[in-house]
Amino acid sequence: MELILIALHPLPYYDYSFELKQINYAERSDYVDVKYTVSEFLLVCMFLRIILLVRSVFNYTMFTDIYSRRLW
Repeated sequence: MELILIALHPLPYYDYSFELKQINYAERSDYVDVKYTVSEFLLVCMFLRIILLVRSVFNYTMFTDIYSRRLW
């Protein structure tokens, strides 16, 4: 799963766009077409890499030997 997360990245010059209907919260009755691009979703997935960075910092500190884990 981590490999898939690391492999996700937006492709340059590939901006396929699509529209989704969402509720207009101001009037609560109409639908509004919102235009998205694939690169926006891939950029959101790239922010999940921060979780991997934080996890790797906690897992690979100098206190990862067996004796230190017993004290923890």
